[in-house]
Amino acid sequence: MTIEINVNPYSDPDDGQKAISKALYQLRKKLDSDKTIETYKEKRYHTPRSEKKRLAKNKAIFIQKKKNEEWD
Repeated sequence: MTIEINVNPYSDPDDGQKAISKALYQLRKKLDSDKTIETYKEKRYHTPRSEKKRLAKNKAIFIQKKKNEEWD
């Protein structure tokens, strides 16, 4: 994966700071769109399969309860 961000050099230091913050913003947006940060966080900590199943089950129960409350 290649990420390309162009930063134009400026003579005014404040413009340079703006260019760097804009480049960081663009980088963050590109990483979010590629789901790079999410996959890094998932790989950083190992979650056992049984825990993933338990969390998914609890999430489904929570969502179902919320839907039932809305219909009542």
